[in-house]
Formats: sequence, C-alpha cells, structure tokens
Amino acid sequence: MIDPAFHAAVHDGEIIAVRPPRDLAAAGIARAAVMLCDDVTIEVAPLVNTIAEMRRPGFADFAGIGLFRTEFAILGAGRFPGVDEQVENYRLIAAAMPSKPVCFRLYDIAPDKPVIRRETNVFGARYLVHHPSVLDDQLTALLILSAERPVDILVPMVESASDWQFIVAHASLCADRVRELAGSAVLRYRIGAMIETRRAILAMSGFSGASFVSVGSNDLAADLGGRLRTESGYDPRVFHEPLFEKALDEIVVAAHRLGASVSLCGAAADESDAIRLAVRSGIRRFIPSVAAAYAVYPSLGER
Repeated sequence: MIDPAFHAAVHDGEIIAVRPPRDLAAAGIARAAVMLCDDVTIEVAPLVNTIAEMRRPGFADFAGIGLFRTEFAILGAGRFPGVDEQVENYRLIAAAMPSKPVCFRLYDIAPDKPVIRRETNVFGARYLVHHPSVLDDQLTALLILSAERPVDILVPMVESASDWQFIVAHASLCADRVRELAGSAVLRYRIGAMIETRRAILAMSGFSGASFVSVGSNDLAADLGGRLRTESGYDPRVFHEPLFEKALDEIVVAAHRLGASVSLCGAAADESDAIRLAVRSGIRRFIPSVAAAYAVYPSLGER
C-alpha cells in the first residue's frame, strides 16, 4: 500500500515538491512509490549488486528489486556457476521480495567488468549469443525459479533484433525443458531488454515479446555523446543534454508500441533533476542505487 504521507505537487509534468514526515525520513524507512497529485505514481525498485545490500531496514518496502546484477556473483570466481548453484543463489535473492517483482539481468559482460571468458568487442547480449551454453544454464536456473514465483529476466545491452530473437528463442527452448522436468509446471516469467545505445533504440521495433525495457542511463549518455562510459557515466550534466532527453522520448514511444513498460536505471535514476526529466518523458518506474533509494527519493523535489 502506498503511504499517503508521500505526496507531490506536479506542474506541467514536473515534480515540484515531495516531503515525507520527518520521522520516516530520519529513520530511513523505504517506500515503494511516490503518489503524485495528478494521480501519477512513481515506483522505486532499487538496483542490487549483493545480498548484503538487501539487509538494510525497510528494504522490503520498496516496489521490488528493479535489477539484480547477476555478473557480480562471478567477479573473480574464475568460473560460471552451474544450474543448481544458480538456482540456490537466485532463491536467496528473491526471498527478500516474496510478493513483489524481482528482475534478474542476465550476465552483462562489459569492458569495465573483469570477468572470466571475456572477449574483446563481444559484450552484453552479443556475449551471450556467442556463448549459448552460458546463456542456457542461466536461463534454465531462472526458469526453474519461475515455477516457484514470478521472475523478470532482463537481456543486457541488446543492440539488434537478431540477438534479441536468439535469446528469446533460447528462453522458450529452456522453458520447454524445465516444464518436462517439472511435470508441466506453470512458468511465470517476463523478458525485457536493456536499452543502452542509439543502435538499441533504432532496433526496438524488432524486440517483439518484450514485456518491459530498462534504460541504462550511463552507457546511453556516453554513447549519445560519443564518449567512453568511464569519461561521462557519472557526471550528472550528461543527463541534461538535449540528445539524452530526446532519446528518452523515443524509447518511451517505441516501448509503448511494443506494449512494454519503461524504467530508468543507472546514475540518472540517482539524480533528482534527471528523475524529473524522465518523468516528463513518461517514465514512471525508477531503479536507483540502494543508497539513492534511501537518500534521494524521500526528498525528491526539494530545492
């Protein structure tokens, strides 16, 4: 239930005031959403790297886990875990939100993450396409979990319809195998796409079957500006450039044509002015860092 104490005033789509009671803010108690005075609700579902982050007081009050970075579990491990090990790990994560959405991003192999089996210039969804056994093991583990509870599966940095269709087809094959092993169990899962580059925006019309898309603001801002992510990913100014705002508008339109919802993650979801910009573009679900979920959203709009 949305706490009625969290209200905001909105003018022309811009949040101009959100103030929770002082005792709640001081206690760091999280809330799932901010109710706007024009009946618009903003959901807050943090991005999580480790199980330890979910142990903070009030964490279960959020709207779910907006994105769990599964690749962090293998950093430095020297191997990809098997299906059974993954299932147990994912059960532990999902247990933090027993009745709310939990989104697991498939392994996001990227240049700034020193993981095993990294290949030059093969990252994100491309890496999974090039390593179908890694993809199948992870999909199988998540689909086994989906027989127990709803699961959202997010495809990382997908830039082409062919890569998207390859991964969706593998998910369907893995689902058939899980049903055979589990006695025709009902699998409750959705698949979404991570939109992080201009190429991804242009390819979105081919992402049929996507239930949701998540905007990776750091990589998107860097790509639009022709910069390396390490040069621009955490500078709030990049999220106020016209190209970034235009890209958000285009993503929202393309997602609506797919019948998909849109969320914003990355550093832009941690920065109050960028959040307001995203609200104006029509985004209503935000995936901030755990720290920002506690610190930024309760005071959103205060100037």
